[in-house]
Amino acid sequence: MLKTKIILINLLLIILFAKAQVNNYGSENWPGKNSLMKNNIELKDSLALKYNLYLAKGSINNSVIYKMPINSYDTMLIGKLYIQIYLSPTEAQSYLVEYLNLITNINKPTRLTNENYNCGDVAFAYEYNETIDLSFTKNNVLVIIYGANDMVVSLAKKITEIIENADILNENENLKLIF
Repeated sequence: MLKTKIILINLLLIILFAKAQVNNYGSENWPGKNSLMKNNIELKDSLALKYNLYLAKGSINNSVIYKMPINSYDTMLIGKLYIQIYLSPTEAQSYLVEYLNLITNINKPTRLTNENYNCGDVAFAYEYNETIDLSFTKNNVLVIIYGANDMVVSLAKKITEIIENADILNENENLKLIF
C-alpha cells in the first residue's frame, strides 16, 4: 500500500512538473496570427544613436542583436535588443512561447495589455530593479528587449512603428532586416 502511494505521488509530481515546463500562454488566442508578413525592416543609424545601441556579433540578414547600457554606469552593455523576422506571424509567436518558457524558469513574465504598453500584437514583460525584459511579436517579427524601463518602453513603441511601416513580404523574396 505504501509503495503504491509513493508510485502515485511520483507520477503526479512528474505530470505536474511536465505541465509546469510547457506553457503556451494562451497563444492559440493571441491576436496577429493573420497579419501581413513584413520585410525590409530598416533600423536606421539614428535609432542606434538615440538608444545607444551597439551591433553585436551574430547579426545576419533576418536577425539582429544589439547591446546597450541599462544605466549610465553600465560599461559591460548588459542590455539587449534582439529582432528576428520569421516566415509567418504564427512562427514568430511560437518562438515567443519558446522564449517565455525559457525565461519562466528564472522570472515569471506577465502578459501586457495595450493600456500598459502599446507595442506589438502580443507582449510579455518582467520588471526588476528599474529594468524590464520585454518580449513581443508584431506581424512576423519577434522582438526581445532588456534594459531600463523607460528606454525599453520607448524603444518598443518605435520598433512597433518601424514594423508597421515596413514593406509587405513579396513572393520569392528573402527575409531581410536592414541595419
